[in-house]
Amino acid sequence: MASCKKFVTTFGVKHPIIQAPMAGASTPEIASSVVNAGAIGSLPLAGIKYDQPEKLHSILTKYKSLVAPGTDYRNVNLNFFCYDLPNVNKKDVNRAWIRHIQKYFLPFGIASDSYTDTLRDTYDSFARIEEFPEYLEAIIEFQPKIISFHFGIPPARVLERLRSAGIKLFISITNVNELKQVLAAGFDGIILQGYNAGGHRGSFTRNHLTDSKLDTRILTEEVLEYLKLTGTGGDNLFVIPAGSISTGKQIAGYLRIPGVSATQLGSVFLPTPESSVPQYHKDLLTSNPNGFETIMTPYCTGRAARAFKTPFMVKLYKDSINLEIPDYPLPADVFRGLNAELVQKIGRYDYNMYLVGAGHTNLRADPVDVVINRLITECQVVLGK
Repeated sequence: MASCKKFVTTFGVKHPIIQAPMAGASTPEIASSVVNAGAIGSLPLAGIKYDQPEKLHSILTKYKSLVAPGTDYRNVNLNFFCYDLPNVNKKDVNRAWIRHIQKYFLPFGIASDSYTDTLRDTYDSFARIEEFPEYLEAIIEFQPKIISFHFGIPPARVLERLRSAGIKLFISITNVNELKQVLAAGFDGIILQGYNAGGHRGSFTRNHLTDSKLDTRILTEEVLEYLKLTGTGGDNLFVIPAGSISTGKQIAGYLRIPGVSATQLGSVFLPTPESSVPQYHKDLLTSNPNGFETIMTPYCTGRAARAFKTPFMVKLYKDSINLEIPDYPLPADVFRGLNAELVQKIGRYDYNMYLVGAGHTNLRADPVDVVINRLITECQVVLGK
């Protein structure tokens, strides 16, 4: 477990665990509780527009205020999306997609005039961060131990600027081809997101039809084998499996694999009081302790995401399979907007997408400090510590 020891030593933490940065779910409360327990917390910042640095400051300040005295607030991972910029000018595709999605909401009297042939990018891609130097400098000034990226590699100049500030750079990958690109770019850590991971995995391609569909265990084995055969990465590359990990026993199982540095967990934190997902989502997570079915679908945002297999998700998938999807993340604009109206007008939640990883059982609605300490204790028992 030399890789694990190097991880905790490098980052000054007690436990080789990272809380996943789940956009729309993770909060400063979750991240701070994980950090206070001696692991790495994460803050998802993809939803903050780069021309709004005051919102970034607000989140970072709140997080910092919740970290216990004597604990290093920098033991946190700031996460950003770095996707190819969408083509917002495909009016015919956008118009057809808007009509397609609206038809599900018309029976409820919801037919928003806000959507005609225009869809907005509801996030910001780190690919254009150089246009916003104030935002970039605010990130650097905060001095997080880790900055991580999802969906792609930022410009080399940006990576070098972050490196020169002493920040470790991590990135999500889903196959060996992406690994090769990441090694060439000089990243410090790789998050191995298996096909069973919840939400949007960090695949570099928008096309879900070309997904290699490797589960976490197989992806981990393939990556470690490639690193061994090629002699790349060495002791300076942190390898972190992610996907369908929600117990201390599962954490220990990965940490015992030579070359694995830590594990990343997300779904286990979704039902906690500190999570920002709606109660409907939390109830889905905890209502069946023996597990639940999930579905991988691109038809809510333009990228494949793993979510609960609800009746609506199944219908949307079947109805959409032959249609051209607008570029990620444009479909999320109309999908989320109409769902917000549905909740506001009649209190219906069952037409939304509720993200979760596959294979989880016995998820509980305990506070984050209870969850993280239970995971740590379970892991230590298995490892004999």
